[in-house]
Amino acid sequence: MIVSTRNACLMINRNARGASGGAWEDEVRRVLAQRFQIETVYPATADEMSATVHARVADGALAVIAGGDGSFNAALRARADGPLAILPLGTANDLARALGLPLDPVRAAERIVHAPANRWDLLTVNGHPFCTVGGIGTAAAVVAGIKALRARKGIGAAVARRLGSRIYHLVAAQMIVMRRLVCEDVTIEITPPRGGSHEQVRCQSALILVANQPTVAGTLRVSPRSHTNDGFFELCIFRARDRVELLAALAKLLAGVPVDGIEVHTASAARLRVDRKMTFFGDGEILTEADTFEIAVAPGAITLVG
Repeated sequence: MIVSTRNACLMINRNARGASGGAWEDEVRRVLAQRFQIETVYPATADEMSATVHARVADGALAVIAGGDGSFNAALRARADGPLAILPLGTANDLARALGLPLDPVRAAERIVHAPANRWDLLTVNGHPFCTVGGIGTAAAVVAGIKALRARKGIGAAVARRLGSRIYHLVAAQMIVMRRLVCEDVTIEITPPRGGSHEQVRCQSALILVANQPTVAGTLRVSPRSHTNDGFFELCIFRARDRVELLAALAKLLAGVPVDGIEVHTASAARLRVDRKMTFFGDGEILTEADTFEIAVAPGAITLVG
């Protein structure tokens, strides 16, 4: 699919990990100007990012999001029916990695200039959109913990920025070792791909992921059979019974070794029910809090350039 628009709006999240310094901005604009008329804006909040995306896409422009997965999630909330692109400036950059984009923003801009657009699936949880990986349990606690660390500023936030995606791995290990591991009673109703009888799974798990791509937290390959444009998603149930088994699973993921204790189900829709309210994260953001999570997929609902 070729994107015909001649206009692009470069939206830079100055709070993104890779945005500091701004030495790359002029070069990115020079590269994008080979194909587009460029406007540059600096949304200060997620809501402002969403509103800007909505307005510019409605005007027929390509929305180029310079930020991380959270910045792109803000763009998804605009529900814009038009082309989007990302320049990876975040911590994990899961979306950019799934796209195969270079993590250098200038080289990523070169890809955007020359690449066609492709359709990606859009996931929702209780109506909230995301497109990479989401879930409940330990991973959601890790996301919340890192956000709290960054909010405190000071040396903790500086270390988090310097570590990049490794901060997810370190905080996950710290939480597994230092906190009491809680395995939730979860009932999952799965709508299988291409119809068929619904499946019900009952389990106790400290971590359940909903994957639209193979990796999360930069390099952890939790769902190798996931694809971004097949109209389905994978439910990854970690069957670890204690912190030793969960820590071993994390170590294997870091080493790139297959993990036997992850049970994977492919679905076109699912309902997760737990006994208490829990947070659900997606695209590195906390999306909602509930005791029932309705997961749906809209095949090919996102147009991505790159």
